[in-house]
Amino acid sequence: MPHTDIRTTNLNKPVDVAEYLFTRLRQIGIRSIHGLPGDFNLVALDYLPKVGLEWVGNCNELNAAYAADGYARVKGMGAIVTTFGVGELSAINGLAGAYSEMVPVVHIVGCPSTISQRNGMLLHHTLGNGDFNAFANMSAGISCVVAKLRDPAEIASQIDHALRECYLRTRPVYIMLPTDMVTKKVEGELLEKDIDLHEPANDEDKENYVVDVVLKYLHAAQRPVVLVDACAVRSRVLKEVHEFIDKTKLPVFVTPMGKSAIDETHPSYGGVYAGSASHPEIKAMVEDSDLVLSIGSLKSDFNTAVTAEYHRSARGQA
Repeated sequence: MPHTDIRTTNLNKPVDVAEYLFTRLRQIGIRSIHGLPGDFNLVALDYLPKVGLEWVGNCNELNAAYAADGYARVKGMGAIVTTFGVGELSAINGLAGAYSEMVPVVHIVGCPSTISQRNGMLLHHTLGNGDFNAFANMSAGISCVVAKLRDPAEIASQIDHALRECYLRTRPVYIMLPTDMVTKKVEGELLEKDIDLHEPANDEDKENYVVDVVLKYLHAAQRPVVLVDACAVRSRVLKEVHEFIDKTKLPVFVTPMGKSAIDETHPSYGGVYAGSASHPEIKAMVEDSDLVLSIGSLKSDFNTAVTAEYHRSARGQA
């Protein structure tokens, strides 16, 4: 008699975990999965064609991580699949970069079965000490969520939570997929409703306070400018930024990491401000301003050419 998992016997529309995961990726807009096949992710990868996802194989995991990062910058979110230990560690540098620059990438790691982990088996690609959490712990510091898919009764909610956080917080997430969980069943009815990706509502009092402060400085300024940075792109507020510029007619500049955020044919567009590396006229306009309204700031020496600072009298950051 075949073994039945009593945790999933009451499902209305059973669907395999791998199919659920990859279907969710497609639902949030991902169409291509980057990565490398490896012994612990091979069965999961067989589900990609079924849900309509394209596999983009790379020559190594580091390249796959950078490719997924680039894909996310263009499409909104990216995904990479690696194998436990040797594969995921090869990708970690690229994913750390995605974390530092707030790029949402889903990192799916095929790993040994839950039975192997529970028994502390001495397997290849491990540290030989029975600790199967060591690599996940390494990734925890560069991931906004670490989801270890070990209980079929919880897996669907774990996946949905991880993908929601990846989207809203625009940071990488780490999903650990054991080989014996790939074909376990979860509730497929959940796929009939998209993950809620709406931003949480602002606190009304705080929002009103911020608006009042911005307007106070804006009305008092004689030479205000707008500086748009990378997080305006990451937070998907470019429509609102353009509406603001259209209404205020303020001069607008972008940082190197905010390049392409503003339509460069816009009459208010002034160019790229990069601190001391800026064109002299652009540098003067920004640093002589009495109000720099910075939208989506991502503080980095790459943006400010190491030593440059805004004029002491200028202020404002959103």
